[in-house]
Amino acid sequence: MKPFRHLFLLLSIFSFLIPHGLFRQIPVTGLNSGSKSDKSQVENLPSLQEFASKIKPQSGEFIRGIYVKDVLANEIVQQPPGNPGYISREVDTVTQFGLASQFGTIGLLAHNSIAGIAFFNIVAGDIIYLIQSTGELKAYSVSEIQRYQALIPTSQYSDFVNLNDPQSVISAQTLFLRTYGRGGVLVLQTCIEEAGESSWGRLFIIAEPLPMVANLIRNMKIPAVISLHNFDVVQIN
Repeated sequence: MKPFRHLFLLLSIFSFLIPHGLFRQIPVTGLNSGSKSDKSQVENLPSLQEFASKIKPQSGEFIRGIYVKDVLANEIVQQPPGNPGYISREVDTVTQFGLASQFGTIGLLAHNSIAGIAFFNIVAGDIIYLIQSTGELKAYSVSEIQRYQALIPTSQYSDFVNLNDPQSVISAQTLFLRTYGRGGVLVLQTCIEEAGESSWGRLFIIAEPLPMVANLIRNMKIPAVISLHNFDVVQIN
């Protein structure tokens, strides 16, 4: 029986050291707002090089911007320490999800009535560009889009119904591991509004890194532009 006692003791210590909900929290990205972001702003989006040139390199390893052609060009901000539920309410701003980083995943959050409204225009195969604080450009290809209904819409710990499989009900922990727990991917999240409830469901956009592009642009600093048709890198003067 001693091995089982030791195992139980280790699990108890492990549970004590991990803050409650650390691995199973799904932020609430719905926001009731009197006016939604103007979709016509898409027509005035800058080019990738124009957007990247506005982001000045800074010290530290963090992400400063996200760009999807004809869809969005947003600044990225960090969550305050110890506040994994924080999501910026600034226009054209998304928030990096700190807990996802602990799994090697880049998680980006946005309210569905502000910057997150553009997430619904992203489709499989779209290329998402991230601009690092160092000026480095990284590219990801959208591989999967997941949609869920939250049984308790405004709770970070709600159970969820998979909208592609309504018979499947999963916990917040399972959903976290299914999305942010993958590691090595980019995940965009916002809320799905339904029947007047801004936080009715959750939308997850999962994108995989593009290795060929990553190799070509390693150590390349902004401003630069990538042609994904032939994987050429063109330096912009």
